[in-house]
Amino acid sequence: MVFVLRFGVRPISIKQPPLYMYMLNQTHSLLCQSSRAVNSCAGEAIAFATYSSSKPSFQFLDYLLFGNKLPTSIIAKTTLLDVSQIKKLKGTG
Repeated sequence: MVFVLRFGVRPISIKQPPLYMYMLNQTHSLLCQSSRAVNSCAGEAIAFATYSSSKPSFQFLDYLLFGNKLPTSIIAKTTLLDVSQIKKLKGTG
């Protein structure tokens, strides 16, 4: 498993399911690596979000990238995906 922080990447070896706690207003990503590809680990992933706000929010990266009107060319420049794959994920191609 790779823990992606704001200022770098830190690989982690774990034997039991991890628990991560994030500070207020911090964006973090978790990438799970297997022998096949990134983000393709076997098993289930569970996320619990708790906030001290009366109007909490939880943002999923796939929806932020592909569920919006952001131009495909910009997404292609900032990710390792080609334009045809991005259009497929957006449901426009």
